[in-house]
Amino acid sequence: MFDIANEKEERLRGAWYAPIGEYVLLFSNLEFTLSSWIGLLSTSRATRNVGSKLKLAERLELLLDLVDEQQVDKKTKEKWRNEWLKIKPLTTTRNLICHNPPINNFSIVLNNGSVSIKPKTVEVLTLKKPIGEPGSGLSLATLKKQIQTLREILICLDELEDEENVRRSTQ
Repeated sequence: MFDIANEKEERLRGAWYAPIGEYVLLFSNLEFTLSSWIGLLSTSRATRNVGSKLKLAERLELLLDLVDEQQVDKKTKEKWRNEWLKIKPLTTTRNLICHNPPINNFSIVLNNGSVSIKPKTVEVLTLKKPIGEPGSGLSLATLKKQIQTLREILICLDELEDEENVRRSTQ
């Protein structure tokens, strides 16, 4: 039996599949880049080995410590630090989409003894806490904006890493 409500919900949720996949792939690339930077800035094999076993937030702190220890000008350190700090707010989205599905959020309307359910939005809401009001989760538009931000961060970090590799090769 064809169910129009389920068909519509599947179409709405289907719009999320490619952006979620892209975000996860970009974030995987970002985590690889983070490990690459730890390897670039660390002179200690032990530090590189420990860094690979740390959680993302801990690896980021390790990298920021390594940035502070580098023998480069203050402007370069600030540029590196500022670019890496941009990923902090994006980690929340990464965790949200990796551990929660997009769901159809709805509101229940009581009117003179009758009850109606009105679909509001399809969004990603954390399932570890009480589900919020419609519009309180991650919207598809926000996810797409963050994908663009991730792309820009990765391009910048790749360029900065290339510059640092060139600088080191000419010393």
